[in-house]
Amino acid sequence: MSSSRPLKDTKARLQVNNPPVSSRHPPSPFQSPPRRRHSNSGSLHEQGVNAQQQQQQQQKQKNTKLATQIQNNNKVRQSKENASQAPSRGGGIPVTALLAATLARLSLTSTIRRTIPKAARTLARRWRRIPLFARLRLPSPPPLVPPPPPAIVWFRAHDLRIHDHAALRTACASHASAGVICVFVFEPEQQEQQQCNLPRQFLSEAVSDVRAALRRRGAELYVRHGDAPSVVAALASDVGASHVYYHRGAGEKTAGEEARLDTALRAGSSAATAVPLWHGTLHHVDDLPFPLKNVPGSYEAYAAAVSCAPIRAPEDAPANVPTAPASTLLPSGSLPDCRARASSSAPIVGGEVEGLRRLESYVRDALASPRGAAAASFASRIAPWLAAGCLSPRATLAAAVAQAGARENLAISRVTFELLWRDFFYMVTTSSGALTAPTKSALIE
Repeated sequence: MSSSRPLKDTKARLQVNNPPVSSRHPPSPFQSPPRRRHSNSGSLHEQGVNAQQQQQQQQKQKNTKLATQIQNNNKVRQSKENASQAPSRGGGIPVTALLAATLARLSLTSTIRRTIPKAARTLARRWRRIPLFARLRLPSPPPLVPPPPPAIVWFRAHDLRIHDHAALRTACASHASAGVICVFVFEPEQQEQQQCNLPRQFLSEAVSDVRAALRRRGAELYVRHGDAPSVVAALASDVGASHVYYHRGAGEKTAGEEARLDTALRAGSSAATAVPLWHGTLHHVDDLPFPLKNVPGSYEAYAAAVSCAPIRAPEDAPANVPTAPASTLLPSGSLPDCRARASSSAPIVGGEVEGLRRLESYVRDALASPRGAAAASFASRIAPWLAAGCLSPRATLAAAVAQAGARENLAISRVTFELLWRDFFYMVTTSSGALTAPTKSALIE
């Protein structure tokens, strides 16, 4: 008992002098370890020292671990900041922006994937409700508007001019947008070698002059050879013409040609309409004081009847002639060459230009010559161009009046007398038969 008592007292003193480690402040790693106290109780003292060392070592490990964790966190934060500030290789977009765009794209893709099937199902349900004929109906293309059909002007051997030409003027006015195709046909008898004399040369020169005048106005005179009604009807069918304009002639032969042309046009594929026009007289048929079938039988009666009838002013030549697009593919045709078989010393030259020159010369000489000389020279100086249509009767009288001025001269009376005689024979020839005489309803001016 006595030996255990001092041991208890020693433990009590140790507990008072050395409080528990948990009640002390943890030693700093930078402080020097506390001094060891030498005690007589060796084992107890060593146990306390060991416990204190273990505690200090644990605290040091905790501090080291905490410092390492803080350092690692700083490195991670610094790397993130550097990555957010550094541009990407391709386009200079930050990595965070790329990540945000990728996430947004994935979100939009998933939204579209959910929306498209629903919209497709809705469209399919609506499509099934539409009738079948409505589904198959396609928008029709705009209608193709065909070009307007052109017109044909048939020049004949008695109207080879372009001034005061009713057929040409009417066709140009009525078919300005569609165009006009002018044609002349040489008959077989006009090209025979034994007949290719001065009249045939005169005709060829007159046709050549008309072609030159039309070319100066942007058009062409197409020359053909053969039967005139058949050739003109075939041309109308080829170009799809709607009308064929021509001047009515006097005599049985010309009347037969006009009847055959009308028949050929009706039988052709173009169904063109023949339009005959009055031509070649001083007075128009609509201005006569009597029907054409009741022409007086004598010149004196005829002259007295038409003395008060008006005389229409001549028409000028058109400034330009509209060309039909279909005519660009047509060959112009060639004229017969009659110069080698005709006399080289021919006193006259055919054509409108030569006719107007002769008319001016005749009127100038007639105004200064006596009545007999003017009458004798009219037939040789003017009549050939009037017969071929190179001169118009109305243009002839108008030129004489314009050149004479206000003077009353026997030359003007003589020109009027010659033209009235010509009209009288023309009217009588035209009214001699039903086929030859055109009615007023069939004529257009």
